[in-house]
Amino acid sequence: MVTDPVCGMRIEEKSAAGSSTYGGEHYYFCSGSCRNKFVANPVAYLKPTPATSPTEVIYRCPMHPEVQQNMPGNCPKCG
Repeated sequence: MVTDPVCGMRIEEKSAAGSSTYGGEHYYFCSGSCRNKFVANPVAYLKPTPATSPTEVIYRCPMHPEVQQNMPGNCPKCG
């Protein structure tokens, strides 16, 4: 199993939709679209810019947005 560097999907090398070599490394892709994005700008996918993390994250149930929690977990209304 290998990881598509664009979307992060895990795929088998033999069933990859495409591949590309960059910097002496061989990369495999789940779709032609991911391969095209990578070929256009490989550095963007190999060395992502660090994201700033928020000081507080609020998790909401998609079915009950009024339910807010400070960590992921089951919604008390829908389980």
